[in-house]
Amino acid sequence: MKYINKAALTNLNSLTPTVSTPNKEELEEQKTKHPLGQSFLSGLVPVESKEDFKLSIDLLIQSKLLKKFKNTIGTKQNLEYKEIDTKSYEYEYVKISGSFSFKSFLQAFASWERFLFRKNFGRIKNFYFAHISCLEFDNSKQESQNPIYWKAIQQPSQEAFVSWLIHYEFKKNLCALDPSENDSLRILHKEENQLTIDKYSDVLWFSCFSKKDQSQLCQDFFENFKTDLGLNYYLYRKMINRGTDPESKLRHQSQDAPKEWLIKENAYQILLKLDQGQSSGIFLDQRANRRFIKLNSKGKKVLNLFSYTCGFSLAAAYGGAAECISVDTSKASLEWGKENLRINNIVPEKHSFFAMETERFLKLAEKKGSRFDIIICDPPSFARNKKKLFKIENEIGPLLDQIQKLLSPDGKILFSLNFEKWTQDEFEAEVFKTLDRKKFRKTYISPDGDYEAPDLSPILKSILLQKV
Repeated sequence: MKYINKAALTNLNSLTPTVSTPNKEELEEQKTKHPLGQSFLSGLVPVESKEDFKLSIDLLIQSKLLKKFKNTIGTKQNLEYKEIDTKSYEYEYVKISGSFSFKSFLQAFASWERFLFRKNFGRIKNFYFAHISCLEFDNSKQESQNPIYWKAIQQPSQEAFVSWLIHYEFKKNLCALDPSENDSLRILHKEENQLTIDKYSDVLWFSCFSKKDQSQLCQDFFENFKTDLGLNYYLYRKMINRGTDPESKLRHQSQDAPKEWLIKENAYQILLKLDQGQSSGIFLDQRANRRFIKLNSKGKKVLNLFSYTCGFSLAAAYGGAAECISVDTSKASLEWGKENLRINNIVPEKHSFFAMETERFLKLAEKKGSRFDIIICDPPSFARNKKKLFKIENEIGPLLDQIQKLLSPDGKILFSLNFEKWTQDEFEAEVFKTLDRKKFRKTYISPDGDYEAPDLSPILKSILLQKV
């Protein structure tokens, strides 16, 4: 049998090059026809094969559109229809089955795409969901469950959550994370300006940036879909002034929500805490960067600046680093980092932790003649202490100048920041105002995909620099 489990959501036009692709104007028009945007295909998609196969397709589609579809496409392709539920809001839920060769399958779906995108049906909302739930060859059979959003779209009271569930399905499969090694991801990022949703293992964490209280909506989402998403608890935090207000407090949570719990990332475990400030203790957008450190630290001497709870230090130590030094002004964060190492059966005493200003550490390390194979630097955009005001736009040059002095001959710098005033290109321009382009080769670590889409400017900017 030849098939691929194409669980990632996709528009029909991206299924195969033989299918025509709507232009930008048509896609924008499509988005205005339904609040959820474009139509989606999910499930099992066959790859090229000489063997014929049978498909079973679950279809959610508007009643009037289904009638026209049957009369035009269905009669030509000899498809069988079985009604599942005709009372589901404005949609019909039917199972369509048919036998195909690979060539006829491409032709069939190309005609679907042309019908659903190109035809003008006046006031009919040109929108549908299709899921290939069964793919059967002579000697084998593969089945796939409907995506979670199907449950919501069939109930008018839950339709507000369909968009959130689509983002969950899409990002879960776009990231393609091994569930035995990773159990956390961002569900909602910039898709809705005033709300982010993170899944930390079995805890759903809502961060609301608007003045409007959305706690009841978020609680309803959790209660309706906690079983489907594998959740036990939720947390809702009101982020006043986009999280910059230190008085911002957690407003709502599950009655028995844990104060501490573990998540899995890249095979190691990370301790999260509820009552230690506005963050859970880890930033998921750095997952791919931490994976790189884990895979490239064996036998290396690693320096982690602005280390917070030592996520990068954990990744380096887990990957076999000979030594990892963590530097942060917060003693509490460094102790948290030591806990992370112990949880993963790594002895903290084999590594070093310095509670001091990064600038001071770098000067001491230079005086001592220390050299590092990998230096990780993830500074804040803004910070204040009793002695100094830190602004990254003023400090990035001196910081990089000190860092490059501590690199081994073929050492690497992983530099990242979340300064929203700079684009990635502007960030790189600032980097090379200090570093000599002839002495450093730049590369990038591809993010996992649960934050910004590839065509959008990321909040997290990263660059990997190797000394040459």
